[in-house]
Amino acid sequence: MFPWGMRAGPSSVEVDLEARSAARSAVTEVDNLRGRVRTLEFALGALWLLMKERHGYTDQDLAEAIARLDAEDGKIDGEISVESQLECPQCGRRRLTRASLKCSYCGAPLTPLGM
Repeated sequence: MFPWGMRAGPSSVEVDLEARSAARSAVTEVDNLRGRVRTLEFALGALWLLMKERHGYTDQDLAEAIARLDAEDGKIDGEISVESQLECPQCGRRRLTRASLKCSYCGAPLTPLGM
């Protein structure tokens, strides 16, 4: 504490309270994300069941489609690199929006991202 009554910064108690609050928020966020993942897993399972029953797709069909999708970004790593999809495959310029249906620079057709 400075002689005129001002502190140099927050007290250790204040820092501790802020840290605890941040930790609670992080736990809540993780719990929310886990719930969303469970919901998506359930919906995806139901959709796959419908595709198999009504359209005759097989688990092998799904595995092949997953492998094709994985390879689209140039790396077979079990992930989709959104960064590589942000560039136009024809001219290499960065797309202006994720929903673009064509490149704003060269007019090449694009697949909307996140749709």
